[in-house]
Amino acid sequence: MIITFEELNKYSFAITDIGVLYQEPSFREFKTSARRHNGFMYLSRGECVYECDGERTPLTAGSLIYLPLGSKHTLTVVSDAIAFYRIDFNVVIGGELALFSEGPKKITDAVTPSFKARLAELCEECRFDDNTVFKTEKLIGMLASLLEHPTNLYKSKIGPAIKYLHSHFAEPIDCSHLAAICFLGRAQLYNLFHSYLGLTPLGYRDRLLVRQAQMLLLSGELSVSEISETLGFSSVAYFSRFFKKNTGKNPTEYAKGEKNE
Repeated sequence: MIITFEELNKYSFAITDIGVLYQEPSFREFKTSARRHNGFMYLSRGECVYECDGERTPLTAGSLIYLPLGSKHTLTVVSDAIAFYRIDFNVVIGGELALFSEGPKKITDAVTPSFKARLAELCEECRFDDNTVFKTEKLIGMLASLLEHPTNLYKSKIGPAIKYLHSHFAEPIDCSHLAAICFLGRAQLYNLFHSYLGLTPLGYRDRLLVRQAQMLLLSGELSVSEISETLGFSSVAYFSRFFKKNTGKNPTEYAKGEKNE
């Protein structure tokens, strides 16, 4: 079965056959008549071009491309050299292998810091054969970062709302305004948010707030009170309750715990 990344939210699925391989190939061109693995290729250095059925897909450092099992393509190195990570995995839904496209499909020209962090963690977990649970956790985190990447969401019907929320998450949010800038009714807006993200618009805003709070706490540059004010909370107590509700820890506990790990 073929589904989109956004549709993955709708299914119960299992992830199997996870592996990561880092390569600095010496070849200038590589052809495959039937790819033996399903997964991603993340280009960490250089430039190259994928060609499939006459369609050329250029990649630069930071690009991520999806390569389905059985796909046929040619990889041509454009720069002096390239380096990439091949991330193999299978998604199984109802006992059936799920693919995200029939042929190679570029996901983004710039993966998020979250994706790169999960990739580094996955590489570490893949050093051990018996870490299936941990490898699955890291890969799911990578997929989640792709689902929320603005490059993908901005192209959807809720793109204007997503863009607005990323720029204004520390301000009061009016869902009627979000619906209007998307030329949608409120019910349509809610349904599409749930379809793409499994969240309401305000739920998505809260997730952005939590992640920004986590980054600020870990940086150590601002106090809890200053972070609360920066993120638009009316009081430190309210911010602390909000943060604990969404993470299970109060802000001080979170900062100390993460730094000690």
